[in-house]
Amino acid sequence: MLLQYTIQIMDKSLIIANLTAGRGRAKKLIAPVRRELERLGISYELYCTRQPHEATAMAQQGVIAGYSRIIALGGDGTINEVINGLVDSDVIVGVIPAGMGNDFIRMTGIPRNPIQAVSLLHSDEIMTVDLGLFNWVGGSHYFVNCVGIGIDAQVAQNVRKMKWLRDIPAYLYASLKAVMTFRAFSAHVSGTDWQDERRYISLNIANGKYCGGGFNLAPSAKINDGLIDLWAIGDYSIPERIIYLPYARNGEHINFSKVHHWQDKQITIDSPAPLIAHIDGEPLSLPAGKYTADIIPQAIKILTCKKKQN
Repeated sequence: MLLQYTIQIMDKSLIIANLTAGRGRAKKLIAPVRRELERLGISYELYCTRQPHEATAMAQQGVIAGYSRIIALGGDGTINEVINGLVDSDVIVGVIPAGMGNDFIRMTGIPRNPIQAVSLLHSDEIMTVDLGLFNWVGGSHYFVNCVGIGIDAQVAQNVRKMKWLRDIPAYLYASLKAVMTFRAFSAHVSGTDWQDERRYISLNIANGKYCGGGFNLAPSAKINDGLIDLWAIGDYSIPERIIYLPYARNGEHINFSKVHHWQDKQITIDSPAPLIAHIDGEPLSLPAGKYTADIIPQAIKILTCKKKQN
């Protein structure tokens, strides 16, 4: 009976849904997603989270139970939580996008339409991607897309406070507000054979290209190249920030004089003061001190559509 039960579990996908993702969009998607799963004959179990970080614990339980595929139904934060529960496992990750930014899926070939994404649960196309590990005094956390320190973290905070906008308009408004109010910070950054120290408005520690609802802040980043990209933006005046903001949307900021770029397997940042940050869109307050980011190559398997990878 135990063997039969294990086989039944392995044939099912565990779907972990964050009903608050996308300002309630995920909750509205449950019924149509269920209908599509049943139409396609996909066997699944559904678990809805009720509190922060619950998706990580549930993903860990899914590994123990023997699920071969675990699906995140939500946004980038939900994907992050699920993946943090799957490190060092062979479980394949699927995504049904239901967040506001949905930045990670832009590089994977996963459709932005959640109903279309359900069809990938039938797929045998797998993409193996890197993970980043971010460490600070008192904590550590894996990231699959990026860690943003500075103005992009302020954007993430602004978006979470909004009541009347969502999706790309929310990120654009939040970005404009942040460039007009954010104060630059001092930091020392370093890697294997390079270092830099100055005042910055943004440090983007990137595994993936996109953050902030489609801003291409790290055009050179690839989620499977075994490297971390650090895109650092020095201080600009408020008029300059407003003028240059549209260029950052399309990745055209890279040749500006105060934009700096390095690639490495480990990056270190020293800050004399506390900083605000986000990990895959989820806000984080950092104490003063040293932070490191390490790459873990080929760490997670993702269900994908290879024809659409960016």
